Amino acid sequence: MDDMPRCCITSFVGVTTIRDILKRSDCPPPPEKTKSKPALPWSKFVSAHMESLVSCDFFTKPVYTVRGKFDAYVLVFLHPGSRRVYMSQPTFHPGEA
Repeated sequence: MDDMPRCCITSFVGVTTIRDILKRSDCPPPPEKTKSKPALPWSKFVSAHMESLVSCDFFTKPVYTVRGKFDAYVLVFLHPGSRRVYMSQPTFHPGEA
């Protein structure tokens, strides 16, 4: 058990160490992030892709029964192009197949 503390990494690796390792393995640095505006505004992107977009949401709803309070879990898909909503059957056990 005396050898255990020596074989474990107990400190963080510094940024310069990571940079040196990447340089030695000929890995180029990532491109710089710019704060310029995107070529296409978000509203135009969404309207251009309206027919192919689908959004998803998940919510719970408390259900009160004779046996007590239970949480029903519901998964919902929204298609903005047709404005249709697709909802799963509510379940009380979301982790079961």
